[in-house]
Amino acid sequence: MPGIIIPPLPGPEPPQRRWALPWRLPRRWGLLLLLAPMLAPSPLAAQDFSSGFAAVVERVWPAVVNVSVTALNNEPLTEAESLAPALPPPAPPSQNAASDAKAADQKTAHATGKDGTENGTAENGATGSAPGAGGMANAMTGTPMARMLRERMRARHVKLVGSGFIIDKAGLIVTNYHVIAKAAALDVTLADGTILPARVVGADDFSDIAILRVDPPHPLPVVTWGDSSKLRAGEWVIAIGNPFGLGTSISVGTFSARGRDIGADPYDDFLQIDAAINPGNSGGPLFDIHGQVVGINTATEAPAGGSVGIGFAIPSEFALSVIDVLRSQHHIERGWLGARFTGNALAPQDDGVEIDRLQPGGPGAASGLRVADRLLAVNGDPVETPRDVVRDVAALAPGTTAEITLRRHGHDLQIPVVIGRRPSLGGE
Repeated sequence: MPGIIIPPLPGPEPPQRRWALPWRLPRRWGLLLLLAPMLAPSPLAAQDFSSGFAAVVERVWPAVVNVSVTALNNEPLTEAESLAPALPPPAPPSQNAASDAKAADQKTAHATGKDGTENGTAENGATGSAPGAGGMANAMTGTPMARMLRERMRARHVKLVGSGFIIDKAGLIVTNYHVIAKAAALDVTLADGTILPARVVGADDFSDIAILRVDPPHPLPVVTWGDSSKLRAGEWVIAIGNPFGLGTSISVGTFSARGRDIGADPYDDFLQIDAAINPGNSGGPLFDIHGQVVGINTATEAPAGGSVGIGFAIPSEFALSVIDVLRSQHHIERGWLGARFTGNALAPQDDGVEIDRLQPGGPGAASGLRVADRLLAVNGDPVETPRDVVRDVAALAPGTTAEITLRRHGHDLQIPVVIGRRPSLGGE
């Protein structure tokens, strides 16, 4: 009819996309299904996990080296040795270095935690008796000739092993001081098997860090430094080194804590890890999961002569501060007070530490410190343990004057002390 508009009949609705589900699910289940593709591991992630740490190790391996130390064993004779029969002439050295390393006496970590002189193997150290030599040896027991021969054997060269890593393509290598402390000669074996003679260009026994130099025929691969202060408990770490002289080996574990004091020296501030650290690992690098050096493997808690799952490494941020000085000055002069202290075990309510002994003529005695003085602060920084005092004083340059706050007979005093130069580790 004119003037009347008839709307079109509604047609079928356009199709809408829906999840093809066999039954209707609550909305929350649909949301979980939507998230499932994002939560599922990608093939790449699964592949990375299945390959372990191979990619990281392949990248850093070329910058890790083995350190071989030839040292002269000049230890004095014991009474038993001075009366013992003379040994027959030494046999030729073994051609199997790995077997030598396994058979050698292993000086593992002691109360200080360090592996000391590592994995000594006698270069000419065959023992036993040659055929027909027993009667002659017994006849010489206790004679001057027997003693002379024993002295000769005691003064033989021994082989020690350790680890290191390259920090400069021109041939600078970092290791532990205790690895090279008794070295008469040094060799470094690169990852490709090249053996190069090495020399010490910087060493600091207080921090247990040393720098070696080799003259390579070509630029060497180097490590990348990381920041150990950013490590979190539970993060993966990778230790690479030369345990027991077997050759470059890998152990993997987790980082547990920083600031560990194992009683080795006053600068103890170790990272604790559970990657296996054994004699021969000392001086090797500790890597994070990104392949950056976060520590120098140094010590292990090994009362049974092997790794028990607790290792220690020098933190990278401290190591770098020492290495920078050693590269330019070759040694570090540290402050020294010439005093020995006791803590607060007997009087925990007292502040500071008590002077137990003063080195005659030392900086402390010369400046007026007295035994039984209770030292409270160094340049205004409070001290609570003997370790605090030694660390604070060691950080001062020899010849500078420090303000020592102490308590004497109930009165607090401030005494200026001219700081001396610290002798080698082991001095008071």
